[in-house]
Amino acid sequence: MFLEDIRTRLADQAVGSTYGSTGDWLITLRGLTSTGDNQIGLARTGGLPQEANADVDRPTFQVMVRGTQDSSTDIEDKVDDVVEALDKFQGVLNDTRYYDIQKQGDILWLGWDEEHRPLYSLNFAVLKARHPECFLFFDATMGIASQVYSGTFTRADTATNYIEGGPNLERILSTAASGVARVAWFTTS
Repeated sequence: MFLEDIRTRLADQAVGSTYGSTGDWLITLRGLTSTGDNQIGLARTGGLPQEANADVDRPTFQVMVRGTQDSSTDIEDKVDDVVEALDKFQGVLNDTRYYDIQKQGDILWLGWDEEHRPLYSLNFAVLKARHPECFLFFDATMGIASQVYSGTFTRADTATNYIEGGPNLERILSTAASGVARVAWFTTS
């Protein structure tokens, strides 16, 4: 699941934990729990329109960070840790390829909750493969994904390299060679 991937990234970067032992920041799914200090809550917030004929998803999510009662010490640092772990991330999480995670807007101070604990919120937009074996081609002139190809690929950062991918080979290489596009690649098993 998508939010579990995000929780994995935060836990792998030591921003919080999934088990909430004493002193740790607990990472929760679908928002914050009603009890407990030092929590990082993740919630889906819909998403952006799909790319035409592309096998990618563009979900969005919100991160809420709640600190300790009557104290805002260190919560800003924890919010910065969340941003550092997620913003501009590209890689694989739990077998799903993430092409980009981007912070949307700035960090928002929400005030104090009913237990007088400080709350911050921040939002992210994601571009990720719908299936683990997808290859994404970016059109830098448009700033969006324009094509997705499936199969086994080899490194294709220059026109001298090649892609085993079928009829779209010439377009990818000529575009990459012209310098108007960036080609992303990975090898699937």
